[in-house]
Amino acid sequence: MADHGQTDLPYGHYGNAIYDPEERIWTFQKTARDEYRVLTRLGESTSTAPKDRDTQTDVNSKATDHEQPLFPSVRRQKQIDALVHRQPEVQPAAGLLGDLLRVSEAVEAATAHHDPARGRLMSFGRIFHETLRRPVHAVAFATGPTGSDIRIELVQMQRQGWDDSRDVWLEVPTPSGIGVTWKGPGAPVQQVHFAQPAEGVEALLAVRLITSSVIFKPVMRKHGSQRLDANPILALSIDQTGGVPHADVVFNPSYGRQFAVIAQRGDLSVWEFTSQMASKVRRIHASVPQNTARHDLEEGWARIIWVASPSIVLAATRTGVTLFDTSTEPAQSTKISLGLSAGSGRVLDVAVISGHADWCCVLTRTHLCYVHVAKGKDGTMEARIAAKMTHFRVENDISLRLQVVSDGNDSLALINSATVPMVATYRTAIDERETLTVQDPTILHLPSDPSVLSKIVDWTMSSVEIRGKTS
Repeated sequence: MADHGQTDLPYGHYGNAIYDPEERIWTFQKTARDEYRVLTRLGESTSTAPKDRDTQTDVNSKATDHEQPLFPSVRRQKQIDALVHRQPEVQPAAGLLGDLLRVSEAVEAATAHHDPARGRLMSFGRIFHETLRRPVHAVAFATGPTGSDIRIELVQMQRQGWDDSRDVWLEVPTPSGIGVTWKGPGAPVQQVHFAQPAEGVEALLAVRLITSSVIFKPVMRKHGSQRLDANPILALSIDQTGGVPHADVVFNPSYGRQFAVIAQRGDLSVWEFTSQMASKVRRIHASVPQNTARHDLEEGWARIIWVASPSIVLAATRTGVTLFDTSTEPAQSTKISLGLSAGSGRVLDVAVISGHADWCCVLTRTHLCYVHVAKGKDGTMEARIAAKMTHFRVENDISLRLQVVSDGNDSLALINSATVPMVATYRTAIDERETLTVQDPTILHLPSDPSVLSKIVDWTMSSVEIRGKTS
């Protein structure tokens, strides 16, 4: 029989037992479901990236159905000729484009189903409405024929429900069509992320590109032909953060004017806007991994989240997870031991548990780990592995991604893949004593088309509201 650690929760095992002498009841780390809760898709899919006819060039548009596909070298030359015809100024460099096009095609083929450097490409937030004098809900997402542009739209609530029930429905946030498109530099956007400050406060928006991270302060103007103003206020170049492309950018959930950037090498920096108009920024923390030369940049993956405290950030690379306390100088760091072997402990994703800022999940090749983070009495950081569950997904599937969303008082950890049409959902609850209880996972089946799976970039449930008739 396999040797399991104290925090492992194998299937069929209920974990640690706790007896409450006052209530005279036993509670277990894993609970049996009284009833199944099933996730069901409502409505049909909507495209957020309409084709731009002005930028589409089909070099084979004159080919007939009976013609054979062109050889790669011939096809590339036709593409170069078409480009020179549209942009004559590139004619002097036309001889150099063949090799560059070959490399570009290889990169596109390698990242067609999964790009580790790409983060979430849709985010909900709030922007200030000058006429209403209050923040209103908005959504930002990557768009355009190459995914290089950003679309920001106001959000309206749309009713959706079930054919067999008219008494209960959902109010679902839906783009209203009122918005603005920010034209990017041409390369695909890597990440879109709204800050999530306290209710009633407008949020900043971060967009991660290949060579920089751009911070926006969107606003709905009173007047003008384009009332929704994207309002970019800062472009943080990779030259300002060590010269390595950024892998993740996030805002401090406790203070929306602070944001953190982690580079593909693991370099971490925390920045803060110092003026009321968010026109000035200063770096308040920076750290470089000790074994910089040994860091593997071939995947370009790293993530960062705030956890437990406004000054504690968790930085994750493929090789491990580390806590940093930015309130100390130099910053105190603590590496979290997941208790897994080197191969099994390869990190694939991290996420904070919704509604519990001192809890987070770490997804590895083999396990879903629940971690509790706190500051000790002496000010040191403490991390406790509360539970580990084997997820039984394909170990070499690095496209596995994790997101944690709220569902009432519970939280759902969603694990999806760009190659397998199935989402595993892990339901958890945390009580006032910081006791974690979990349930065995349920499955949500997705369309089996690989091209659809590879385009799933985000899950959002927290904005959905349940409505019903009153008797």
